Amino acid sequence: MNKTLIRRHPSILAGFMLLSLTLSSCLEISNELSERELIDLTPEDGAVLPASVEAGDTLTLSRGFTFPLLGALRVKAEGVLVIEPGVTITATGGQPPALFIVIESGAKIFAEGTDEAPIVFTATDQVPGAWGGLIIAGKAPINVGTSAIAEIGDITYGGNEPEDNSGVLRYVRVEYTGSSINSEREHNGITLYGVGSGTTIDFVEAYLGADDGMEFFGGTVNVSHVVCVGNQDDQFDFAQGWTGTASYLYIQQIDDAGFIQDRGIEGDNLSSDNQATPFSSPTIRNVTMVGFSSAANPSNNGTDAIRIREGAKGVFDNVVIQNYPGNAVDARSLITLTNLTNEDLTFTKLYFEGITLPPNTALDDGEVSAVNDLTENALRRLNSSRISDRPSGAEFETWRGEFARLP
Repeated sequence: MNKTLIRRHPSILAGFMLLSLTLSSCLEISNELSERELIDLTPEDGAVLPASVEAGDTLTLSRGFTFPLLGALRVKAEGVLVIEPGVTITATGGQPPALFIVIESGAKIFAEGTDEAPIVFTATDQVPGAWGGLIIAGKAPINVGTSAIAEIGDITYGGNEPEDNSGVLRYVRVEYTGSSINSEREHNGITLYGVGSGTTIDFVEAYLGADDGMEFFGGTVNVSHVVCVGNQDDQFDFAQGWTGTASYLYIQQIDDAGFIQDRGIEGDNLSSDNQATPFSSPTIRNVTMVGFSSAANPSNNGTDAIRIREGAKGVFDNVVIQNYPGNAVDARSLITLTNLTNEDLTFTKLYFEGITLPPNTALDDGEVSAVNDLTENALRRLNSSRISDRPSGAEFETWRGEFARLP
């Protein structure tokens, strides 16, 4: 009779099936909620940070608390990480390359410290390379396609939203970063992938990292009051079409012959296509760079203060360079030198103090210029930008305050 009933009334069978599916779905939702409830979105002091912040969630780290980071923390698209003043996040345990924080494209971070209570990302092992670092991805333009996959963090970045907003970094210090993933891939202190101009980055420091201090891969983000100290590769690095502004930039090497460190500022367009658009063309102004004759790069050559290559453009204004053992400015590659002679790459108010090697221009190996005396003309441009009276530079002591750390 049951079979006949079911056969004659298929709506009853459908009802049972719907009820079963509904109960199953409710159970899955219930299980999902139970799992998500295990993640405390306002953790107590000393609580281990979760592995992820999911879409629609906001993880808030309360004022003055300290949190251990035992693995990667990923803030997913539409997720939010809020960090209040005085918070310390300490990378500890595990493998250093797996210890990092990434704000994925479409997510946001609001890390707003104060001068008296900065937000500090640090490590238990206080040496360069003790952990990965802070990575932020956005949807602003890059020159390696509409979008790309980051070399670290395995995240998608880039797009067509120049005013994209990834949040706020203010009074933030990032220490002991730069762990190696392999021989070709290393973390930086603060890495910005396609980050847009709606993002606020002001009063930040990258301190004693094993790779670059702050690096830009495209994007339009503007930064100000930036401190890069003792990073073992470049202190400040940009490529892939970054077009933002950096103002009030203080860079300092470590005075130690045994502490390997490379350039102060390195600027590229794109290695595989020096004419890729948008060109890297930032405006970098109000800069002080302090070097030491003891500093050596991995090739045991003198470290250059500024090296611009691979087709980069830009504006450099009000730059004080002290005691760098390499060339104060080195501009190289055919497209870069062409940009320099065409004034698409300009230097104004360059001041050198204690510099042994003058500015240098060069073509890369195998490059031939159709323009006579291109390297000489570019060098004249560089030398004409030098001034004899010291300009203001970064005016570091006027805004250093309490948040910045020096050796």
